[in-house]
Amino acid sequence: MAAPSTLPRTAFQNFENLVLIGSFTDRELVDLQDVMLRNPEQTAISSAVYRLLLEQIEAAERRIAAAAAAAVRRARRAGMVGR
Repeated sequence: MAAPSTLPRTAFQNFENLVLIGSFTDRELVDLQDVMLRNPEQTAISSAVYRLLLEQIEAAERRIAAAAAAAVRRARRAGMVGR
């Protein structure tokens, strides 16, 4: 088992690896924005990974907004939502 002092760094390294391979869903990315990026410990991840994470979050927000707009358009076409 790793020494207690190495556990937080290992956790951040694992987190960085997940960001780099794009493992998070759109919903998880938006949640990360609310939790991880506002946490003072976020500085423990590298600046390159931090920037990549911000880009992934912005892209996720765009996809979520586009999906919501498409759902409204479909509902309007089906007569389920007023114009």
